[in-house]
Amino acid sequence: MADEPARWKEIAVILFLLATVALNILPFLSISRLPFLDPTTGQIPRILALKESVQKYGDLFPLWTPYLNSGEPIYDGIFQGIDSLTGLLVFILPTFGGINLSFSIPVLLSAIFMYLLAKYLFKDPLVAALVAFVYSSAGYIIIMLVTSSINQLIGFALNPLILLFLFKAFKEKNWHFNAILSGIFLALQIRLAPDMKITLFLFLTLTAFFITQLIRPYIKRIFFKTIAIGLILCIVGAGLAADKILLVKDTVDASNRVQITYEESSLRKTSLGEFFGVAVQPVSEGFKIRYTDSKGRVGWFAMGIVATLLALVGLALNWKNRLSIFLFLTLLLCFLVVTASPFFYFLWKYVPPWGSFRYVERGFSMWSLGISLAMGLGIVSLSSRIRNSKSGKNIQHWHVVAAIGLLLVLNLLVFNRAPTPGYYCDIQKVLNENPVWMSLKNEPGYFRVHEFETRGIDWPADPYVVNAGLEHLYGYTSTWIPEYLAEYLVAAQQSPAKMWGIMNVKYVSSMQPVSVSGFKLVKQFAAPNPDSCVPKEELRSYGPYLYENEEFLPRAQISRNAILIIGNSQSVTSAAYQIMLNDRFQPDKSVIIMTDETPIEKNSDIINLVNTVILTSSDAIDQNSDGILTQFKQQGGKILPDVIAGKTTIEQSELASALNSSSKNTFIPDSSIVRKNFDHVEITLNNSEKGFLVLSERFFYFKGWKANIDGKPVNLLRANGFVTAIPLRGGEKKAVLTYEPASLKIGLAVLLITLAALICYFSYFAYKKFGRTHKDLKSSS
Repeated sequence: MADEPARWKEIAVILFLLATVALNILPFLSISRLPFLDPTTGQIPRILALKESVQKYGDLFPLWTPYLNSGEPIYDGIFQGIDSLTGLLVFILPTFGGINLSFSIPVLLSAIFMYLLAKYLFKDPLVAALVAFVYSSAGYIIIMLVTSSINQLIGFALNPLILLFLFKAFKEKNWHFNAILSGIFLALQIRLAPDMKITLFLFLTLTAFFITQLIRPYIKRIFFKTIAIGLILCIVGAGLAADKILLVKDTVDASNRVQITYEESSLRKTSLGEFFGVAVQPVSEGFKIRYTDSKGRVGWFAMGIVATLLALVGLALNWKNRLSIFLFLTLLLCFLVVTASPFFYFLWKYVPPWGSFRYVERGFSMWSLGISLAMGLGIVSLSSRIRNSKSGKNIQHWHVVAAIGLLLVLNLLVFNRAPTPGYYCDIQKVLNENPVWMSLKNEPGYFRVHEFETRGIDWPADPYVVNAGLEHLYGYTSTWIPEYLAEYLVAAQQSPAKMWGIMNVKYVSSMQPVSVSGFKLVKQFAAPNPDSCVPKEELRSYGPYLYENEEFLPRAQISRNAILIIGNSQSVTSAAYQIMLNDRFQPDKSVIIMTDETPIEKNSDIINLVNTVILTSSDAIDQNSDGILTQFKQQGGKILPDVIAGKTTIEQSELASALNSSSKNTFIPDSSIVRKNFDHVEITLNNSEKGFLVLSERFFYFKGWKANIDGKPVNLLRANGFVTAIPLRGGEKKAVLTYEPASLKIGLAVLLITLAALICYFSYFAYKKFGRTHKDLKSSS
């Protein structure tokens, strides 16, 4: 009972801490409003797709979304899934209220989890509360809140818990138990923040942590324990998140992010001259920094001069302490990363995950962690020195802590940048009042839409489009496919009606009247309100001009006039786009099949389905190709150039003849296409003709997509630049396409094995602990 008052005091301290943190982020708390910034516009279309998958198809774990970039894997580092805080909240609360709370709640969690870590390290609730206050009210977490970076917020909140159980693993008897718990929270961090922007920097922090654990006089004894704890952490963490890790890796490997340039990776670096203003304390702006939107990055990651000075005191007065050494190394590694030093170049060049990473400023997550904990050391040391001095005999510990707390509150809540939401909108109202895309909400059939002004991935119309249940030609993503975005869609600018039509684009909006061949005006809507809360970049989503594409092609069709282009990848792509942009090429009458599988004998299974073969490089044929080409020519096929006749160049008349087709493709009605869920599509063919089933989908590019025709597996081929073709022999009745990435199967297998091992461990642990207790009680009675 003697501990009862102390327990109530600690509860009061925690409640006061949470109230202070909540007060700081109060402008963000809302059930209907969200900041209309690019992280939010990235989350909304994926969350809406998740809700549709669950509510319409009963599929809790969709792997594909048809709504962005003409269809793409939904696990791209942005999407968290239903097994996440966001995924749960959007089903409990209104959708946008759930999204809002999913980046407000992590701020409060960061305070609680840091409190637990600091309380364990410093054994003092008051000091722990101040450490938690600084960690959750300044620096990295505030700029992530302002930019609504959900993944980074929840990842940041979990850092202290992972470290807590690692400290316990080295200090307590049940080291393996605590190492496993640390691994479990690492897995949770990866699952909830699959972009791993926080986890990558956590690994640098953990590197510093494990190095400092070896600084002991009995290094031989601790060495193997350190290795064991590190292995348990990595095995449990990676094992319980294996499915997410491998799915995101698949997406990254297929995108522009598989290896980015050093220049792009080191963007947003902090120079030595601006480091103090960015990371410590904005000075030049003075008092007004709290109330004005300062230009540049001043104060973005500032921990405040008070916390930073206390951190320096803590490091200086405890320089032999292992905790102090660990925190110093953490801060040093942070500095080396955010300034894009040669150390970061080493990471980018030689450590694989870093080659796909960009924006070094994200390393300031380490700065917030290191300064907060080092400040705790400083408070403890300073309090002890003051109370042990001659003039401090009547000063109590809580007096020192209260004075420091007051200084911290003034510093962080008055003389630092305020967490002010930008473009804070009633999102549902904004989306529903978009006249252009909402006018198409009940339009039947499968089709895509686009905006003339959209040329890249930033500031997309995705939220408006997906809210209306429409599918988009473009999409906001950080893992875009160069062959699609930088090749196909760039080439499409030369003949937009045809090329967008191939991708199933039926409607296009424009901010200005356009006079482009192939588009007819449907309606001019009311001009958007320039005083709207949305950024000016989003005004492109409002038209007000809506056009219909007269060269629109259906989602599925069967083509009997096929042209096979074969050679090395670069020559095939070049030839295909040259032909597609030729006025004689009509995608409603012909299809171009593209392959770099050389020599031509490797395509013997489809050679009898094509009308023309175009050879684009010397490796397209070899000494064994004459037989198959001669037979193909004898059966009426065209070879360009006709190497059988000794030709080496293609004449324009021959190409014109190959492109000339009197018969149109057979359009498959949308009613014959049934989407069982986002990962499963069935198409009724009704005794199809011989030729190719052409789908305005990007399925061929992603290895996880599989096709079966009447139960037999068939290959997915690249066609017409960037759509999918399936060979048909004639008489087929049904095509079934499913998205089943092998990475998911492997990841789930690893996850289940890890879970089984953990269940066995915890069962044994419980048996030893509770079984022995029961035995002792029985013997004593």
